[in-house]
Amino acid sequence: PDIRRVAFNVGHELNLGKLALGCQVGYYFYQPYKADAAFYQRLETRYYLHRFVFLAAGLKLHDVIKADLIVYRLGLRI
Repeated sequence: PDIRRVAFNVGHELNLGKLALGCQVGYYFYQPYKADAAFYQRLETRYYLHRFVFLAAGLKLHDVIKADLIVYRLGLRI
């Protein structure tokens, strides 16, 4: 099956010193293989090690309770 998906999302990030909490809501406008709902939510926690370097842990949810993806990242903000 064709598992490609294209989505549009919006979100925000709440900065609390070195800690940041983020939330995004998205909608798949191209999803030929419909295994999940069209809407999804991403929740993320970031900890800034330096001004431009962070560690992050995130969760992508469908139908509010069904976890699709768990992400751990080491990121660089430019």
